[in-house]
Amino acid sequence: MIDRKKTAQEMAEWMAELADDFNSKWIGTYILDENHQPVKASTLTWARCLEMSDRQVALSETELHEVSTVFLGLDHGWGGGPPILFETMVFARERGGDGRLGDDLGLMDRYATWDEALKGHNDILREVSKLEGEATEKVKSLQSPPERNKA
Repeated sequence: MIDRKKTAQEMAEWMAELADDFNSKWIGTYILDENHQPVKASTLTWARCLEMSDRQVALSETELHEVSTVFLGLDHGWGGGPPILFETMVFARERGGDGRLGDDLGLMDRYATWDEALKGHNDILREVSKLEGEATEKVKSLQSPPERNKA
C-alpha cells in the first residue's frame, strides 16, 4: 500500500528504485563511455544521458536513400547473449505529399558493439549503393529502344 505521507521526492526515489529493479531483471539500459563502450546504467541515468547525448554512430546518403546507424541504449537482445545496443536502418530520401519518408528497402541490422555497428553500417551502405546501381541499369534498359540486328 502507498504511504500517502511520503513527499514527492520520496515518491520519485521509490519509483526510480522500482524502475531500476525492473530494468535489472528484464531490460538492459546502457550509456556509452568516452571510448564508445556500453556501460550498464540505471534507468534514470540512461534517460538523462539519452536526452543529452548524440546517439548517431554514422549517417550516410546515397542518391536515393539515407543509411542511419544509432546507439539505442536498450538491449534489443532481451537477455539472449550479449546486449544488442546499436541499429542500422535505411530510409528513402524522398518525401511523399504527406511529408513522410517514402518506402525504405527493408534493410536493417542490429549490433552489440560500436565497431560492429560501424562495419555493419558500411556493409549496408555498400548493399544500398549496389541495389540503386542495379535499379538504375534496369530503368535505363527499359527506357532505351531494343537494338535491332542489322543484316
